[in-house]
Amino acid sequence: MKTLLIVLSAVGLLSLNSCKQETNTQALMENPETRTEVFNAISKNHDYMTEFMESMHDNQHAMQMMQGTKK
Repeated sequence: MKTLLIVLSAVGLLSLNSCKQETNTQALMENPETRTEVFNAISKNHDYMTEFMESMHDNQHAMQMMQGTKK
């Protein structure tokens, strides 16, 4: 009985683990419609936007883009 329970538990865990989907963020962002949805979701949510801005401030390339080119 214990063996059956262990086997069924292992099968259950393996089947649940196989349902996990890996998200390819690059492929997600290459689709213009999906990219727009992501941008809209971030811009319409205060917490997401705050986290995004903190991430932007930590990124040197983003900071250079926000400052623009100085001549």
